[in-house]
Amino acid sequence: MTYKEVSRAIIYDDNRRILLAKRGRGNGQGQWALIGGKPENEENPSEAIIREVLEESGLIFAPKLFKEEVSDTHDPRGDTWRVAYFSGKATGKLSLRPEENTEAKFFTLNELESLDIAFGHLRIIKEFLEI
Repeated sequence: MTYKEVSRAIIYDDNRRILLAKRGRGNGQGQWALIGGKPENEENPSEAIIREVLEESGLIFAPKLFKEEVSDTHDPRGDTWRVAYFSGKATGKLSLRPEENTEAKFFTLNELESLDIAFGHLRIIKEFLEI
């Protein structure tokens, strides 16, 4: 089976709040999601997430692999994705590219419950916060 690859960042602060961005385009447009994207050229998932976080948020991300999974439940085209979730803190000044994300903010778990979150990311965030 052929998979599409994507990396996602679970970026947290000292208070264990999670950074989400509101998607400016594509699948999930207008919904909140973990920052991430697809590897380019010969990038591995870790290299891809470092680049994607920098491009989409201006932040320097220090990733640690949290989990990998295969999913086809959140793609309207029925594609199957191999998703690598990385966790860690990020440094720098938040600077969004509006064509990618229109807003970004750190949220507590209680705040996350009321958001429209794309791609089943709330499940992953809850799993991460249980550790």
